[in-house]
Amino acid sequence: ARKQLPGLVPAALHRETGLMRVRPGNAEFVQRHGAHGEIAAGATLAGRYRLTAQQGRMRSVQFWRGVDTASAQSVAITLIV
Repeated sequence: ARKQLPGLVPAALHRETGLMRVRPGNAEFVQRHGAHGEIAAGATLAGRYRLTAQQGRMRSVQFWRGVDTASAQSVAITLIV
C-alpha cells in the first residue's frame, strides 16, 4: 500500500499514484545533501519519512527504502525528481 506524505501541498503529490514530486530547492519537504543538491540517504521527507537506501532509478524517478519515523515502520518511497 502506498503512503501519502502528510504536510505536502496537493500539487506536490499525484493523487492517483501517491508519487511525490521533488523540485529543486524544495527544502520545505526534502532536506538535500551533497554539493550538487542530490537526494541522499538520511534525508527527511515531510518531516516524517527518513530515506535509508536508494533501490534504483530511471530517468526522473527514484525508488527508495525508508522509515516512517512516527511508527518505525519500513516504507517504500517513489520520488519524481
